[in-house]
Amino acid sequence: MTAAEYPPALEELIGHLKRLPGIGRRGAERLALALLREPPERLREFGNALATLPENVSWCPECGNIAEPGGLCRVCAAPNRDDSVIC
Repeated sequence: MTAAEYPPALEELIGHLKRLPGIGRRGAERLALALLREPPERLREFGNALATLPENVSWCPECGNIAEPGGLCRVCAAPNRDDSVIC
């Protein structure tokens, strides 16, 4: 099937995937087609994980690393961390 033959919903998904770093048109097509083969329940779980990502993950206010919302990352929250050292 060529790109012109994809249904609009699949084209929309390809467009979203293509915006991810390192993913071109062909890679986005492969990912979209792989997702299409997944069971509906697994796709719902995947969609839910994407939809709730901004609510469940944020950035550490100290260093900018990944953290839980409103908290410090594991490195900055470590009780034995020497905060006078950057790394």
